[in-house]
Amino acid sequence: MKLRPLFACLTIGLLAGKASADTAPFDLVGPSLQVSVTRAGATLPISQVPDLSAGDQLTIKADFTKDQSAHYLLVAAFLRGATNPPPKDWVFGAETWKRKAKDNMLKITVPEGARQIVLFLAPETGGDFDALVNAVRGRPGEFVRASQDLNQASLDRSRLDAFLNGIRLQDSERPAQLETVSPLLARSLAIKFNAECLEKPANLQAACLTQDREALVLSDMHSTSLTEALTGAPTDLALQLAATPQGGMGYYSPYIGAVRDLAKILGAFRTADYQYIPALALSRNDGMALLLNAAPSFRKPQSVLVTALPAIEAPHVPPLRAAMGERIACLTRPDMVLPVEGAPLIYSTQYARSMTFRVKTKDGKTVDIPVTARADKGGFTIDSGALNPLDFDQTVDGVLHGLWGFRPFEGPSFRLQNPGGQSWRAASGNPALTAGRAATLRVEGAGSACVERVAIRQSSGKEQAIVWKATDASSMAVEVPPLADAGTSTLLIKQFGVSAPSTIALQSNAPQRPGVTLLSKSIQSNGANDAISISLAGTDGIPGDAALSFSIKANATTKFTAKDRIEVATADGSASVMLDGGKGLRLENTQIAHARLDPAKDLGPSAFGLLRFRLVRDDSAGDWQPLGKLIRLPSLKSLTCQGADGGCALSGSGLFLIASLSDDAQFTHATQVAEGFTGSSIEAPRPKDGRLYLKLRDDPDMPVTATIPGQPGNTATPGG
Repeated sequence: MKLRPLFACLTIGLLAGKASADTAPFDLVGPSLQVSVTRAGATLPISQVPDLSAGDQLTIKADFTKDQSAHYLLVAAFLRGATNPPPKDWVFGAETWKRKAKDNMLKITVPEGARQIVLFLAPETGGDFDALVNAVRGRPGEFVRASQDLNQASLDRSRLDAFLNGIRLQDSERPAQLETVSPLLARSLAIKFNAECLEKPANLQAACLTQDREALVLSDMHSTSLTEALTGAPTDLALQLAATPQGGMGYYSPYIGAVRDLAKILGAFRTADYQYIPALALSRNDGMALLLNAAPSFRKPQSVLVTALPAIEAPHVPPLRAAMGERIACLTRPDMVLPVEGAPLIYSTQYARSMTFRVKTKDGKTVDIPVTARADKGGFTIDSGALNPLDFDQTVDGVLHGLWGFRPFEGPSFRLQNPGGQSWRAASGNPALTAGRAATLRVEGAGSACVERVAIRQSSGKEQAIVWKATDASSMAVEVPPLADAGTSTLLIKQFGVSAPSTIALQSNAPQRPGVTLLSKSIQSNGANDAISISLAGTDGIPGDAALSFSIKANATTKFTAKDRIEVATADGSASVMLDGGKGLRLENTQIAHARLDPAKDLGPSAFGLLRFRLVRDDSAGDWQPLGKLIRLPSLKSLTCQGADGGCALSGSGLFLIASLSDDAQFTHATQVAEGFTGSSIEAPRPKDGRLYLKLRDDPDMPVTATIPGQPGNTATPGG
């Protein structure tokens, strides 16, 4: 396979980032050329000819307006490689200002051995033709290179224009679909796609997607193969080089590289009389519209426009392949698409023509169904209205077929399906459905590509669409959401072209939740050395600074396994922890389990209130069971009193947890603690019996007693 010059592959990636600043864009509209090609009795416009062949008859005419005042000489020069100057009779000229057709146009035949053809539009000076003949024959290699770069740049520019036009059209007509269409356009045309643009506001997305336009074009092996190389470097080597950091990590833009090369190549031909200006040729129906990046000069040195026709070489048919392996489509789908990729020129040029999808009917008759290349759809679209499903079997295989220039070619094969109607059923081996649990079911039938929508209607009559995915031509995986109630639900499968959905009855059962009961619990101090101890009345209180151990028993239908877990959470769900074999849970046997909880560590220092627990097994859980009430305690260090009748001060940390305190259990003379208290000492009553009584903010109704060491009735000595 041939390739454009290897040095260009190396320089493009290095220079693409600043090419737009160094080279003027091709945005000046120049003259047009009408070119047709006749081969074996068939004539095509140049827009439909990707390659030329020896013996082709060319008709070339410059299309100037009637008021054109400057006279241009049209010159066509055939080349036969960089090191072999062409003979003089391979250069042809026509005086475009003459009235007679035999004088103002070229009718020439591609000679045997020619490999490139370059066209010139030169201002009439008298010696212009001989000057061009001498230039071409004197340095043929430079014009060979110019021919290759002009062809490469023109093909890449066609892809860029197709992408930009697609984005603009979508933005003006259906902006809401830009997020869906733009990736397809980029994939189809091998354009660099910036997904971050879709995160911007809708009115800014199109501008973002099309910014830095000269750097959007990615390398394309097919378009590269249509231009002849000087070095003969293998394509895979050049593409590997393009994928290196020096080559732009794959964002290799032949379009920019060709522009830079042309500026250097043609600049070397400047003389006192002539300067050469490259012109990109964009195919337009039966002609070529020339785009310039410099304004022509009609003073010395006058400007000679240089462009090229397709290379003279063996055809390189488009390497089409099914996009992402998608080879099944629905025969009755209104917006049917045969997704293809691998040949961006299918979308940006008219080289592919008379494209059809060739299939056979039930009676063996071959039918060619017209298709249209749509970059915004990611493939070839088919008018399903032209198809009668009754003419085809349940499945029908076909192949894309058409002409690439003058040559027939075949693309990838696809399979079309007819809808399966009421044939859908639940596959064997599906898991049992249980109310409250999601499940993935496999369903089987005919025509999975024709499924338009899948929904489920629950026993209550509620209907909702569900997620599904075709796993092969005759089966799907459907995601059944958690069903609210046990009983019979109905799966609805709607197919394109079929009015009534196929139905499948689904039976769900009431879940058997794993059940446990609380056997016992105990509280262990965490080793804190507080001088003043605090005790909670009753058995429900769980001090926040202590460890809780509890045991549970499985009910008659439940047996513990090593994979079981115990979830402990506050009643409001604001804090929770999962205990398992690696953390806090051990089995005594299959009926008894022991759990250990450190509330402050496992639930966090802000957790308080009612605690509950439940057994969790796989994706199901048992009922919540009460565990107790978590009460956070302050840390009390000392009580200091002034004389026999003076006041007292209680010191410690976390004192904001105390709502009030008193010297008697009835709180006859209570001392209140202000909300948001941040100090380390509070006023306290003098203990009467060696104890203070507290009301804590976590549960003011639970009796709490603080025992003061060294007070009457107590044997401990005061701390602090």
